[in-house]
Amino acid sequence: MKNILQQKSASFSLQLIELSNQLRKSKDLVFADEILRSGLSIGQNIENSRHRKNVDGFISTLSDSYSDAKSTEYWLQLLKESKKLPTKEADSIISSLDEIQKILYSSISTAKKNQKEKIETTKS
Repeated sequence: MKNILQQKSASFSLQLIELSNQLRKSKDLVFADEILRSGLSIGQNIENSRHRKNVDGFISTLSDSYSDAKSTEYWLQLLKESKKLPTKEADSIISSLDEIQKILYSSISTAKKNQKEKIETTKS
């Protein structure tokens, strides 16, 4: 069963595939390629994080996902500001991305905190 982060990232990826197809139709190929590359990497790294053998790998992979989310946010802002994407549609997609970023940040913070507590416990 998929957790909330996996569900949201999968749904977001589908939104971006649709957006990329729209951009290709209007010949905005740079935007189409970049939004798809950075946006789909978010979910890909989330999936990969579940299979890491240690906490450091988990944190690193989720951090990569967070970085990809920031890159995607940059491209979405450019689309919005250049008027290649209607403001309402851009805001909706950015809102979905913001939810994912918050969950990623929280997950990374929690994993780091738990890792630190585990280290401190083993020292005492």
